[in-house]
Amino acid sequence: MYRDGERTRCPVCEDAALDVVCFAGLPRHGCAGCGGAWVDEADLWRLFVELGLVADEPFGPVVEAASPRACVRCGAAMVRERAPGEAPVLELDVCAEHGAWFDGGELPAAIERLAMEALLRENPLLSPRRYESGVVGVIDWLVHQRWRRPTRTRGQR
Repeated sequence: MYRDGERTRCPVCEDAALDVVCFAGLPRHGCAGCGGAWVDEADLWRLFVELGLVADEPFGPVVEAASPRACVRCGAAMVRERAPGEAPVLELDVCAEHGAWFDGGELPAAIERLAMEALLRENPLLSPRRYESGVVGVIDWLVHQRWRRPTRTRGQR
C-alpha cells in the first residue's frame, strides 16, 4: 500500500517497487519489471482537463466490476474499464479514488485515444465513419447523438 514518502509496489509484479518518472508531462509510477505504470487521480484529472474532457469521465464501459488487481494506494480491488478504440483492446484497472493502472504500453495508447476522442467531439466531421455514412449520417449524429455527460465517473461500478 502507498503512504506518503514510501515507494509504491507494482500490482502485477507485487514485490517490485515503482519509480516516479514523467511521460509527456504526466507524472507516473513505473515498474521496470512489467513495464506498467500507475497514474494518480489528480494527474488523471489534469490530463482530462488538458484534453478538454470531463475530468472524472470513465475511460470506457466497465468490463469487470472487481479486477484481480488491487489499488496501489488503498489495496482495494479496482474496476476494469475498456478504453475507446478498436485494436489493440485496452482494459485499464481503475480505482475511483486514487488513480489507474496501465499495463506496459497502454499509457501512451490510452492518451492517444483520449486525445482523438476529444478531437472528434469537437469536430465530428473528421470521423472516418461520418464520411462513410454521408451527409445524412452527419446530420443524424448532430441532431440525435450529441455527446452527453457520462452517467458514472471513472472507476465506479
